[in-house]
Amino acid sequence: FGYGAAVEAGDVGLALKHLEDFLVHGHPLQLVGQLDAQLRARSLAAVATDFETYKKQVRMPEWKAKKLYASRASFSEENLRLSVAALVRADHLLKTAPEDTYRLTMERLTVALCRWAR
Repeated sequence: FGYGAAVEAGDVGLALKHLEDFLVHGHPLQLVGQLDAQLRARSLAAVATDFETYKKQVRMPEWKAKKLYASRASFSEENLRLSVAALVRADHLLKTAPEDTYRLTMERLTVALCRWAR
């Protein structure tokens, strides 16, 4: 799914395009769940002492685990913290706010995550 790759690359335009395409048929909470899993994997990579320990903690293909583990130095603790906080806020809004706010909530989340991925 190109959305995650675009967010990781910090490409706001492409990420928003993929978000628009996703929202035609998918529910925003599906995407929030995927982002949550990705941020958890990044957080675990940031604190893992070695790859073998990390691999045991995450359930994903080895090639993806290697990629995340190798890139752990490229994301700061502060950006991870900000990303998780933004994701929690978006999750709360999607569960409590009117449906007509979903697109704006997801667009704001997308822009913020792209900014912090750099």
